[in-house]
Amino acid sequence: MTPRRFCRHPAVVNRVKQLCPDEEEPTLTHVHPSLANLDHIASYIHTEIKVCLPNGTGWDGVQHMKSKQDEEGSTPYIREMKEISWQRLKYGGDHIDDSEDEDGSLEGLDDDCFKLIVCMLPQRSEDFLKAKYIQSDISFKCIPGWKEFELVSVDHETSQVVVLCRAFMNSQSARAHQVLFVTIRPKAWASIFKTSLERPYEHIHRLYRVCTAHITRGITSSGVQDYAVKDKMHSLVCIRHPNWDETLAYIEREGGVSGRNWLFNKIHSKFAMQGMCWERSFVPLNIWQAGDATTNAVEMSHIDIYREGMPCSLIGGISRARYYDKMRLQTHRVSQKTGVKAAYRPTTTVVSVVRKYKRTVIQRTRKFNVADKHIIEQNERLHLEAGVEAVQDVESSSESEDSFIVEEEYSDDAAESEAANLSPVPSTHVPKEDQAWNGLLVRAKVHARVRETTLVDEESYDFRLFDDAPELWVLSCMPGWEDIVVFHIGRNARSEHGIKAAFIMPHLGKQVWLEAEMSSALKAWLVDIPGMARRNQQVQLHTVSPDMSLRALWSASSSPPMVNGAWVKVHHGRFKGEVGMVAKVYPWGCKVLLVPKLDPSPREESKNKRRRLQNSDLAPKLFDHATFNASIIGESRYRFQGLVYEHDLLARRLSFSQIAIASEISNQIFTLFGLSRHPQLRRHLQGHPRISEWCFQVGEKVTQVGMGRAGIIHTVGKDGLEVQFAEGVFPVRWADIRKEFEVGQYVQITEGAPAERWCGWIHAFEGSLLQLISGSNSREIQSVHPNTVIADSPPHSGMSSTSSTQSSIPASTPVIPWKGTRVLVIAQGHPWRTKTADVMDVNIMTDPRYPEPILQILVQLAHYDANAPFLSRWFPYLDIIEADSWLPLNEAQPLSDAHSFFRTWVPHTNILQEKGRRIPPEPIVVEEPGNATPRPDPTERCFSPAWDPSSPDPIHWCLDPQLIGMRFRVQYNGRQIAASVRCEKDGKMNCIRVDTPLKEVLDPTRVLPIHPKARHYDMFLVISGEHRGKWVRSIQFTKRSPSDSTDLDWNVAVVIPRAPFLEDEVTDDRIVLHSSMMTLAAETDDSKRLNLNVKKWLRQPAWDY
Repeated sequence: MTPRRFCRHPAVVNRVKQLCPDEEEPTLTHVHPSLANLDHIASYIHTEIKVCLPNGTGWDGVQHMKSKQDEEGSTPYIREMKEISWQRLKYGGDHIDDSEDEDGSLEGLDDDCFKLIVCMLPQRSEDFLKAKYIQSDISFKCIPGWKEFELVSVDHETSQVVVLCRAFMNSQSARAHQVLFVTIRPKAWASIFKTSLERPYEHIHRLYRVCTAHITRGITSSGVQDYAVKDKMHSLVCIRHPNWDETLAYIEREGGVSGRNWLFNKIHSKFAMQGMCWERSFVPLNIWQAGDATTNAVEMSHIDIYREGMPCSLIGGISRARYYDKMRLQTHRVSQKTGVKAAYRPTTTVVSVVRKYKRTVIQRTRKFNVADKHIIEQNERLHLEAGVEAVQDVESSSESEDSFIVEEEYSDDAAESEAANLSPVPSTHVPKEDQAWNGLLVRAKVHARVRETTLVDEESYDFRLFDDAPELWVLSCMPGWEDIVVFHIGRNARSEHGIKAAFIMPHLGKQVWLEAEMSSALKAWLVDIPGMARRNQQVQLHTVSPDMSLRALWSASSSPPMVNGAWVKVHHGRFKGEVGMVAKVYPWGCKVLLVPKLDPSPREESKNKRRRLQNSDLAPKLFDHATFNASIIGESRYRFQGLVYEHDLLARRLSFSQIAIASEISNQIFTLFGLSRHPQLRRHLQGHPRISEWCFQVGEKVTQVGMGRAGIIHTVGKDGLEVQFAEGVFPVRWADIRKEFEVGQYVQITEGAPAERWCGWIHAFEGSLLQLISGSNSREIQSVHPNTVIADSPPHSGMSSTSSTQSSIPASTPVIPWKGTRVLVIAQGHPWRTKTADVMDVNIMTDPRYPEPILQILVQLAHYDANAPFLSRWFPYLDIIEADSWLPLNEAQPLSDAHSFFRTWVPHTNILQEKGRRIPPEPIVVEEPGNATPRPDPTERCFSPAWDPSSPDPIHWCLDPQLIGMRFRVQYNGRQIAASVRCEKDGKMNCIRVDTPLKEVLDPTRVLPIHPKARHYDMFLVISGEHRGKWVRSIQFTKRSPSDSTDLDWNVAVVIPRAPFLEDEVTDDRIVLHSSMMTLAAETDDSKRLNLNVKKWLRQPAWDY
């Protein structure tokens, strides 16, 4: 009892109303002003507790209650209380064999011994002897740390549940139950564990029956996925089983680990199988059939006692159970004497059975309605797919019969041909509306960059882009259902709905944009559309301002459309990161051919669905149907583990939101595609994206394969190259280019990490490959493709080349500017940041972070590193500044006329802002003893004041320059606030508060990061390590220590925020960081709403179609 509960207790409220009748709503303060102090009320409560319960509310309190009950001579309720040591309970009895199973361990429990309390009213002894069928069950919820055992019977004369006995104990082992049964009824229960019959447990076989509801619930939660195995498990609950041993063998063989565990548990219990099947037990058949199949009576008794109050102390639970048992006893006796029932409704067996079947039918009907709704939605999808396929078949029929006959599409031929017949084929007999929609869907899903349907009137449709700034609404849809939602809106919308247009943008996946005059009638109509994301039976939508509408429409993706033969990369789902080729386009997605990754060795089935869906780290390999014993479903088409393989490639249906146009492909994957000999690859193999190991630079000498003409690379684009030939500049595909080198030239292989790249001299040519050696005395020879190497500067010592390093560069190549200039690297998050280096080369190259080729600088570290000498790397122009002036290279050393080629590629910079970057170092004169450690090189500036002897303390994490402008959450003076890092005009770094109009400067010593915990599945900011300054979103976590909930390793994905009107862009980078390396991001409400689907994608596997 607490003061708050005491104040609102009905007895207290009623008594206060009697004492203060003049007050409308009297409280304790009207009785006496001192009762306004809750601590004063608590003192009265504690005093009364000490008087009524001097020994507390635990075991000692119950002993005091029993002694008081025996002294006063009242109706006995607490009949027995026993304390037995765990050692005696385990080894003291001769009735139980040591090999027998126990449900619970006896060691390591909180209590020092086994404790048992048996509660039973004397009047229930007669009911116990008259009971024909007894049900037993154990509960755990009423009293924490104690188990409540109940024996229940049903009085069929009065149709009432009778609680015969109630017991409380702190163990549920077999030996604990033996002590319980011996205490309750020695003569009836003493031989349960005796071996006087033929074998142990045979006595239980003569009286025990398992509850079928518990068996069904256990089968459902067992983890078995095969429905055939589940049916076999359910069939064991019967009277006679025709194939008992064969069924057990089938469950053990086909049920996997979960099925074997379930079967082992039932057999090892030594009585469960006999309780499930009458044929295995010794109970007479008529008694078995007349008895109850479930323990619903005892379950109802548990629920009734829960309603008395829970959780409660031991003495409180016994007191409430005594009151409840006496109340039910009195009701039972009145019903026996006078015939007054406990309720008006009849409680006969017929009524119970009818009610049972009604509830079963209602439950099954509800499940069937959900399944029917899912089937209807899938049929809508198939209908849409069939309509597009029919249009494609009609359009392709106009081609000549000889074209692409051998190279026809290998898809689900039978299923797709049947599906195509379900929808009307556009012809003169088809309504105009169907013809318009079929044509619209083909254009919208195959040829358009922005998929849109605009409703002009009831019979005409148009396909266009918005040129103005309309009032738009964004609808949230289920993944992969966006096209279905747009289809239904356009097909079923009426003029009273006020819908003008509905469309989808590829770069805004999982969102449908709607131009309409929003009203309550429209919202109610949108709820019933299949595929809409609903919350509380309402559609999820939010408005978009006109400015944001224009920005969103202008930022439409310029990627090419999804067509047959397009090379794509999977961004979500089971095959994330894989590159494949589109074999067929559907209205909602594509069929993509992928190189499979399979393990030929058998593995145990995993219970975790997320782990089953994730790819293991296996090498890609073509599918071999003989190795995996796959079933044949067509010509060169196989099925294995539910997946379809065509010409040794995996064929998967993926939605548009799961894939995007691939910019590159690895050489290994591309080689395996060529070896598969799929018919469609012959048409599209030469149009492959850039091989990731290939590297091209402006000015390199190349040869066009097939034509044999030589040229110089003029421009490096995303889809190919522009080469300067003698006839002019012409575009060339990646597959038609070979780089030219000479024997003796020093080159570097671009495969792998920059620090691990292999360098050497060209020794000879082997067909189209180059043979490289690392030195004059080296026997190690590397055979590589010429497109995977670049010309490099040889080290100061080594093999002398027969020709100049630049011999392959023609005379027309532009002169290298700024060569030999000392520079400083300022790239954010790069390990070379603040390092000094020398310019070695300048070129126009592509970079994954930029959409177009940019000016890049090749620099070499100025200091000597014995572990990795002569390190050189490429950096964008904006990531390099001149070391002495701290200005961009073109500002410090303007380009001359000899370097006019690079002048147009130099990005524009604000020279006033760049000059303000310079922080002249203060001269420090410190006398060092001769045996002191040498100080760092003064030419290598570092932003950290730890390099400065006058600053002994390292920089604080919230003053890191890499966090400038980023909003994050911190704890300041015990409060959670939003903060950011700001650079002042004088170059000083400050941490400021950004969630208030007044930008308060915070004291760094009192700023504490809020490290993510298990409940935080949000956006984080990395504040330490090599990845600091990056925005990441959580995927999952693992605990290092079971006792410490903050010691977590997070698997996170690097994201690029695009709020307030676009969801975050999820990159391919996946890193593992400790929680101490991150703090929570100060994410706005708009960003959280937009990125709800992003959070779901990262935490759950996407749907594959």
